[in-house]
Amino acid sequence: MVCRLAWLLLIACVFMLPSGCNRKVTFDEAAQGDAANDADDRPARPPAPREQQKRRQEFLEADQRYENILAGVVMKDEDGEVIDERAAEARDWLDPKHPRNAMWKTSKKQTLELVDRLYQAGARKVYCLYTPADETIKVNLCAALLVELPQEAAARRRTLEEYNQMSKAFWGSDHSRVTDAGQKFAAVDLDP
Repeated sequence: MVCRLAWLLLIACVFMLPSGCNRKVTFDEAAQGDAANDADDRPARPPAPREQQKRRQEFLEADQRYENILAGVVMKDEDGEVIDERAAEARDWLDPKHPRNAMWKTSKKQTLELVDRLYQAGARKVYCLYTPADETIKVNLCAALLVELPQEAAARRRTLEEYNQMSKAFWGSDHSRVTDAGQKFAAVDLDP
């Protein structure tokens, strides 16, 4: 009986929401917290200032990590193990002239189509994030794309829209919508 009442109360609350709640979240609001998490038609709950600061810090840390990867800086994880992740411009890395470069869960052709879509949307640069060949895995293995976002607002919006469509296609309901918080990079994980 209690479960039935709770369920009815939940349904009543959903139908009593004002229609004005179906507004789009601004880039800044969304960057402050993953309020909608790919449900653009749901109302956004403004995050607490502490959440805003934490979210911005996460973007700054991710940008720094990607800058380090692009610069070839050797990084270590929490246990002191070396993280050997590298980046190269995607179109060149995917070129057939590099037979030792391989994709993890997509084909080079599929990935090149994704790269072209990101460039057409306005991405400044698209990189393949890869692990170099070693004794165990004899190829350079890529499972993610790194997108350098443009500065211009309309191009950023188009690029992030394309990014989110790709991410949703790979991850389905597990997709986490990325919003514009002034970050420099966004990484497309191709390993669902």
